[in-house]
Amino acid sequence: MFDRPTHSDDKESARLKGVVKSYTYFNEENGFSVIRLENRSVVVGNLPRFDEGESVVFLGEWTKHPKYGAQFAATGVESGETSTPDALRNFLASGAIKGVGETIADLIVAKFGERAISILDDEPERLLQIEGIGKKKLKAIKASWDERREARESILFLQELGVSGAYAYRIYKRFGARTSEVVRENPYRLTYEVWGVGFKTADMIARKLGFDEHHPLRVKAGLEYALTEAANQGHCFLPEDELIGACRDLLGYELTRNDPLVEDLFFEGRLVVEENRVYLAAYYAAERGTEHHIARLTSFAKREPPQTDKIDATGDVAYTAEQREAIALSTAPGAAILTGGPGSGKTTALKGVVEINKELKRKIALAAPTGRAAKRIAEVVGVEAKTIHRLLEYDPMTNQFAYDENQPLGVDLLVVDEASMIDVLLMYSLVRALPDKATLFIVGDKDQLPSVGAGDVLRDLIASDILPVVRLNLVFRQATRSDIVVAAHEINRGELPGFRNREEGDLFFIEEPETEAIPEQALKLFADRLPKAFGLDPREDVQVITPMYRGDAGANNINAYFQERFNKGRVVLVRGERIFKERDRVMQLRNNYEKEVFNGDLGLVVDYDKEKEKLVVEFQSRKVRYDATELDELTLAYAITVHKSQGSEYPAAILLLTTSHYRMLQRNLFYTAITRASRAMVILGEKKAARVAVNNDRVRRRHTWLAKPRGESSGRPDELFDDFDAPR
Repeated sequence: MFDRPTHSDDKESARLKGVVKSYTYFNEENGFSVIRLENRSVVVGNLPRFDEGESVVFLGEWTKHPKYGAQFAATGVESGETSTPDALRNFLASGAIKGVGETIADLIVAKFGERAISILDDEPERLLQIEGIGKKKLKAIKASWDERREARESILFLQELGVSGAYAYRIYKRFGARTSEVVRENPYRLTYEVWGVGFKTADMIARKLGFDEHHPLRVKAGLEYALTEAANQGHCFLPEDELIGACRDLLGYELTRNDPLVEDLFFEGRLVVEENRVYLAAYYAAERGTEHHIARLTSFAKREPPQTDKIDATGDVAYTAEQREAIALSTAPGAAILTGGPGSGKTTALKGVVEINKELKRKIALAAPTGRAAKRIAEVVGVEAKTIHRLLEYDPMTNQFAYDENQPLGVDLLVVDEASMIDVLLMYSLVRALPDKATLFIVGDKDQLPSVGAGDVLRDLIASDILPVVRLNLVFRQATRSDIVVAAHEINRGELPGFRNREEGDLFFIEEPETEAIPEQALKLFADRLPKAFGLDPREDVQVITPMYRGDAGANNINAYFQERFNKGRVVLVRGERIFKERDRVMQLRNNYEKEVFNGDLGLVVDYDKEKEKLVVEFQSRKVRYDATELDELTLAYAITVHKSQGSEYPAAILLLTTSHYRMLQRNLFYTAITRASRAMVILGEKKAARVAVNNDRVRRRHTWLAKPRGESSGRPDELFDDFDAPR
């Protein structure tokens, strides 16, 4: 037994030695553990599985949990050994080893005493001396023991190299018994084959294993990492000089275009060089493939201008000439774009497109990049809409879509809304699945934020002149009654809105120069003032939007503040520093087709199923369960970023806008944010920040080459996009 060590709240690095008494919780997928020691200390962290009675030295720091008090947050261990015969007996009887129960455990310890562990390690056949253990049971015991030892050794090996417990478990799950061999041979494989392990982690491991800084494996992995980071910033490629500079900064390596390592990556099918542009193969295939399939669709278009005079008014709606042109384009094979801002009549035109194509007995499909955007267009147009992934029937097990050029969609017209959100990989997957003589009708607002993923597809296609574009520039009179619509167009023209704060209006500005006061002010608006003024339910109808995650006015801080102050529900689950309360609003962060919940879907936490160890979340009256390995798919969503709000509309929204958001203050972000509310938009913050955003029209140019003139390609595009499946 050990005395409980003293600790402080300064989170200094510490060591804690103790004997494992029991597990309160252990997750087989990621190793997250809550361990009670014999000295009454509690240890939490992603760790190997230890045996009851095992003496362990934990490395980490003391923390104070708001509900459970002092805990030792372990990041690794030094060593462990099962100590006394009683501890051995308790461990063997715990069920950890298949085929060994209490009786067999008593007999093993009685026979071998403290040598039981070495017998299991080195001479397991001697267990046949124990009554009740035959060859079949011995085989099961040996397999179970070897599996535990293998996992322990692999995870400790990785942790000694500085890998965190969670990633160590993930790596072991991928490579199993070969973990040590694979990592020693090529640690950079982890960046390609283990989700979440990036180049920097693999590079740290490699350097500890003695890899030279100019080792070919390191340079090739670093080059791909630089291009991947560029894709994460929205670029489809990097110009040659930028890539050379990135490799110099990252690797200390002078890269040249004719470098044999670049040629290796090309012949391995991982890299494409076209003129001075260097692509990861996936993005090159997606750009060229999108061009190819857009050209294929437009090759079936009628050569004569659309007969707009034959489009009749629907009901009491009188279409403008531009709306009639868009409707006409939707009735014939080919591809076309409809773009315009709020109040310009896109919805009216879309209704006309659907109605007239129904009359023509054409098979229609509607799609959008996110679940919320799909729901919104369905509500507006009155026809079922799907996410693009659901339309193409994405299979997460194979990472493939069911529909492609070999099995095209059975549609005559595909309407795709919120196209500014579609990245080049997704657009490629979409257009390759359309049959010849179908119509692709793309709808979007080119002035909104671009896609989170790589590419600038909508703007590039509009600029390319390879397909007809209908621009709706007229703002209808009824739309000008909305202060939101008027302000959106003022922002788009580079003008600071007047913010009249009319009692009968729908746009209000509340000046708050102190960012520390923002959370409390936002909570009053969210929980009291907006619900009372507009008859709204704050949990369902009011959304806080902010440019950033960090800072006093960032989504992370607002969510924590609202959870504590607004939600008085009981705590249903605590995992590390994450707390889930009953009635918490949460957002799904990725498409999960097995659960049928999608990126951007909002739900409410309703319970924790203790028997199945699953968090229960309700999405539109449907209950969905999450186990511990899936909790990273959820985030608190009292406040979300502007990027996450794109494609959605809320009855009321509160936009936080302060100079602390300086690096994110851009005109297209402000424009996108202000159009997220249908009944009331309140901007809380500083007019100085609004002025900065309006004046900043320097949208960072993305490196894209969609539908632009090109010279001779070294990438053999036909071969690439014919056979290549873009990652999802």
